[in-house]
Amino acid sequence: MADSGSRSTRLGQGALVKALATGASHLRYRTIDPLSGLTPIEVEAKRTHELADGTTRWRVTVSNLAGLEEIVEYDAEGTTLRSTASLIGMELTYRLSDRATAQADGGGAPELIHPDRPIARPRGLRRAVYRLSLPSGELADLPTVASQRVVRASDGSLKVEVSISDGLPTSPSGSIDRPLFLRATAYLDYRAEAVQATLAAIEFPATEGEARNDRQRAELLRRRVHQLMTRKNLAIGFASASEAAASRSGDCTEHAVLLSALLRADGIPARVVSGLLYVERFAGERQVFGYHLWSQGWIEGRWVDLDAMTAAPFDATHIALTTSALDSQEDFVAISASLLPMMGALRIEVVELEQR
Repeated sequence: MADSGSRSTRLGQGALVKALATGASHLRYRTIDPLSGLTPIEVEAKRTHELADGTTRWRVTVSNLAGLEEIVEYDAEGTTLRSTASLIGMELTYRLSDRATAQADGGGAPELIHPDRPIARPRGLRRAVYRLSLPSGELADLPTVASQRVVRASDGSLKVEVSISDGLPTSPSGSIDRPLFLRATAYLDYRAEAVQATLAAIEFPATEGEARNDRQRAELLRRRVHQLMTRKNLAIGFASASEAAASRSGDCTEHAVLLSALLRADGIPARVVSGLLYVERFAGERQVFGYHLWSQGWIEGRWVDLDAMTAAPFDATHIALTTSALDSQEDFVAISASLLPMMGALRIEVVELEQR
């Protein structure tokens, strides 16, 4: 895939260029990674090979990602040509490439899953039951939250029921760490001017003399993000909320972080959900589940699902795999780690479907 620059290059371009120019074989420095907060981290890089074309290969570790080692190749100017990291038994490789190479057909997309049968009118689905399994081994537990209930079968597969309700249940599901889900973070940077301007432009209904309706406000925010993001594409890896608000461009990740940030800015605790969404056409494939990101807001004692990427608020073709407050870079790594064992292996059987 195309590489936007390895972590080590982003953290210390100046130090790296100096080391390359002087022939240094060992580089260590302290810095601050904006994605991880204000706590200083240590980066250590050791030169391991000199290649014939002048490229150098380095082994890079970062203190806030213990156990994760990256092998990176740089040219003489410090540009990342290739980086490889091993994560929970899977090897991730990024290569510098032009647009044509990056978009060329590589022989199938492991992030797309064909269920055992197609789903008609997916955006109108109000209830569905799925059976998830792996050809070998056992799936990790999935969250039972909001609209989703999960039961493990004796064979290790998971029965997942997704049910959409127009109203909230009468009994709340419990309490949450409100400060955690209201915090401004590197990804959910709602104090940034672009996010604040987006919130200020939304006209909420008057609430004088009555309690404000958080469900209504959350839906207004969801619709605003869907309308604001006019350039829906896969060109951006994982932008912050302020970057998404300024560019008005991105895929499900940018929609989810911007909506979650706006919810927090409006006083509604929020988090993101990483999971699957059924679509009728994507990347040349038809009737597939693809990996997806959406938002949840804590409203009247429960998490409420909100997807800014789709025109409709939510439907029962969403399958939640993990949730995150996106509090730090480690949270992003945890999301990726939870999805990797399923890539190219997950099987989905459609058991029951019920339209609105």
